Amino acid sequence: MKSFGLLIAFFMFFLNACNSNEVRIVGEVGEEKGDTVALYGLSVESGDTILLAVQGIEKGRVDLRTDKLQLPAKVGLEIGGEKIFFIIAPEETVRIEWKTEDSCKICVRGGALEREFEAIYEVLNEKYEVPAQKLQTMIQVLEQRQEKTESEKKELEILYRNLERCKRYRKEYIKRTIEANPEHELSLFLLWDELRDEVELQDNLFKEMKIMNKKSNIYRLLAQKLL
Repeated sequence: MKSFGLLIAFFMFFLNACNSNEVRIVGEVGEEKGDTVALYGLSVESGDTILLAVQGIEKGRVDLRTDKLQLPAKVGLEIGGEKIFFIIAPEETVRIEWKTEDSCKICVRGGALEREFEAIYEVLNEKYEVPAQKLQTMIQVLEQRQEKTESEKKELEILYRNLERCKRYRKEYIKRTIEANPEHELSLFLLWDELRDEVELQDNLFKEMKIMNKKSNIYRLLAQKLL
C-alpha cells in the first residue's frame, strides 16, 4: 500500500509538472507603474475579451499564472493602463520588462511562435504599411485643397488606385503565407487577426488547414465562427 501511495503521489506530481497549458508571465515593472497587472484572453464561445487573471504588484515583481486557456492562444497584458497583445504557446514562460523611454512601454520576450509572428509583421510593415501611410499622407494634402487643378485631380485618382493596390497586395501576401503553411499554427493567428472581415476567404482557407491540435483556443475560435 505504501508503494501504491508513492506511485499516486508521483503521478500527480507528473501531471502538475506537465501542465503545458499553464500561462506564466514573469518580470520586473517597478512599483510606480501601476497597482495591478491583468491578463486577458478570448472566449471560445463568444469571441469576447475575458479576464483570465489579475495580480497586485509587490516590490515591482510580476508572477502571473493561469491555466484557463488551451494553448497556443493570443493574450493581452495590461499594466498601469498600458496594454499589449502577444501569442503564447505551450510550455512557455513569457518575460516582460517596462521601458519608460519607449512609446510602447511593455516589452515582451515571447517564444518562437510570437517571434515568427513579429517577423511577418516586419515584412508587412516594410512592404505595405509604410508605403500605404505615405500614400494616405499625400492624399490628405491634396484633399485639403479647396480648388484642385485637373492635374491634381488625376494625381488623386492615381494615389487612390495605388493605395487600393497596396491593400490588395497586403491581403494577397497574407493569403499566400497561410496557403504555404497549412500545418503551422501561426497561420491560424493570421487568419483570425488579418482576415476577420473576409469571412468567405477565412472559411475557404480554414477548411484547407491541416492542424493537428484542434483543442487550442485559436483553433476553436475559428471553428466556432466558421464551421
